[in-house]
Amino acid sequence: MAHVHSLLPLSRSDLEFIWLLTAGWDDADLRSTRSTTKRLFLLDTVGDPLDRLALQLGAQAAGFQLLDVPRDLDAAGVLATVGPLADAIAVVDDSGRYDALYEQGDVPVLTVRRNGGGPLEVLAHLYRWYMAGQPLRGLRVVWRGRSEATLTAWCEATRQVPLQVTHVGERDLVSPALLEELRRGAQQGEFRRLRTAPDHDVDATPRADVRTLACTIAAVLEFTQP
Repeated sequence: MAHVHSLLPLSRSDLEFIWLLTAGWDDADLRSTRSTTKRLFLLDTVGDPLDRLALQLGAQAAGFQLLDVPRDLDAAGVLATVGPLADAIAVVDDSGRYDALYEQGDVPVLTVRRNGGGPLEVLAHLYRWYMAGQPLRGLRVVWRGRSEATLTAWCEATRQVPLQVTHVGERDLVSPALLEELRRGAQQGEFRRLRTAPDHDVDATPRADVRTLACTIAAVLEFTQP
């Protein structure tokens, strides 16, 4: 059982395993003969239709029934109400009100999107480049968006992946504590902020497409299961 709300706990082997699972769903066109015998409970306070579509496609492919949780429940209420029934919980939320869910060890929780982004967005982008045979070592990535969650995930990705990630912006959005933690560890890549975009290989600012996000969701659901 594993939560997926940050890329920091994932090893390079974990990342490559998730990408290979994603490739399987991509090759299968998200079609599965599995029956929907598992339950994925969704906490969605944002209501983005594209995220909803990706979740429906990914969950169904991986054999999960997608069920909504009432928005008036807090984290403790969610666990008391659906915890015993859930095989996994998905969170689409900008408020942070459900963060306590990641402190329990009974039900795997995945962050689909927070403040416009998050780890699944980064996994989806990296999957496309990885499967295209594009060398990740030294790949120069620029990001110009506003989502602190996505930017944080790009920063976290440099721990295991030898990317050069540049945040193009006027102010720092990543926690200094995270930057220091990465520097003290065996950081494989590089993260920096510049005011103008340098020469780069890819621009990761555009949102991942629904298909790739759905394949990533299906793969991550598989990854979280015992």
